[in-house]
Amino acid sequence: MKKISLPLLGFFLLGFALLQSAPRLQAAANPTTSSSSSSSSPQSAAEQCTNDIAKGLAKERFLFDTMLFGNRHAAEEKAGATRVDEVGDTWIKNTEGKWVTNGKDAVSDDDMDKQTATDPLMKANTIDPQNPSVRPGILDTQKALTSDLIPPILQGFRAFQCRLESFCEGVTQTVDTPVGSKGNGSDSIDVTIPGCVPEAEKVIKTCQPSPIFSVSDVVAARTFCAPVIKKLTTYEEAQLLYLTHEDAAQRTLRQFAGFLEPLLVKLRFPFLSPLRQVSNFIGEWRSVSCFLPYCAQ
Repeated sequence: MKKISLPLLGFFLLGFALLQSAPRLQAAANPTTSSSSSSSSPQSAAEQCTNDIAKGLAKERFLFDTMLFGNRHAAEEKAGATRVDEVGDTWIKNTEGKWVTNGKDAVSDDDMDKQTATDPLMKANTIDPQNPSVRPGILDTQKALTSDLIPPILQGFRAFQCRLESFCEGVTQTVDTPVGSKGNGSDSIDVTIPGCVPEAEKVIKTCQPSPIFSVSDVVAARTFCAPVIKKLTTYEEAQLLYLTHEDAAQRTLRQFAGFLEPLLVKLRFPFLSPLRQVSNFIGEWRSVSCFLPYCAQ
C-alpha cells in the first residue's frame, strides 16, 4: 500500500472543504437573492386570516387608548409616536417627521390624520370637523378628582371588552359559515354578546372558508382570537390599575401645590426674616475676642 504524502493530502482536504462551502459562499455573496426567495413564499390561508385578526385587535386597542389619553393632531406628535389606520396597520413617526409602516410609502402628518382609525363617537363629537381622529381623553379632564374619573374609565373598559368579544365572535361565525351558503360572501355579520350592545361586525375576507381552507387552517383561525383578547384585557386591566394610582398621586400633589403656593408667598417674609436675623447674629460672634489658650487652633 502506497503512502500518501502530506502535501497531497492537504490539497485534497482543502479542495473538499471548498466544494462543501461553495453554496454558502454564494448565498453570502448574494444575500438579496436568498432573502427575496424566502420572503416571496406565499402565506397560508391561516396566516393571512390570523394577520388580519391581529390588525383588527390592534385597531380596537388603539381606539381604547385614545379614549383614555386622547388623540391629537399628527403634527403635534413627537418622534416615536404610533398610530393605527382603518385597515389595522401600525404606523410610527420617525425623526424626519414622516409616518412609516411595513410595505407602504411614508406619509405626512395630514395624510396620517386622514388615515387614523376612528369610532362613531369620534366622528360625532369631534373637536375639529376636518379631523375626526382628534378627541380629548378621560385622563385629560381638569379640575376633577381621580374618583370622579373611575366610572367613565370602567365604562370604557367594559365597552373595550365587549368590542373584543364581539370581534372574535364575528371571526368565529365567519369561519363557521360553510362555503356556498347564504351568509358566505356577505360584508357584515350581526353579533350579540350578553351584556353588550349588538354590533354589525365587518367580515374579514381572508377568514371566509374557501376551497383552499384545510381543517388545520379552520382550527388555527377559530382558536387564535380568544387567547389573544384574554391576554390583552389582562394587560390593560393591570395598566389601568397603575394609571389610576399615578393619576391620583399627581392630582393630589397638584392640589397641595395649589393650596400651599399662596400660603408660602404670604408667609415668606414672616418666616425668613427671623432666620436672616439669626444668621446675621451668628456672624457677629466673629468679632468677640477669645481669651482661651486653644483659640488660635
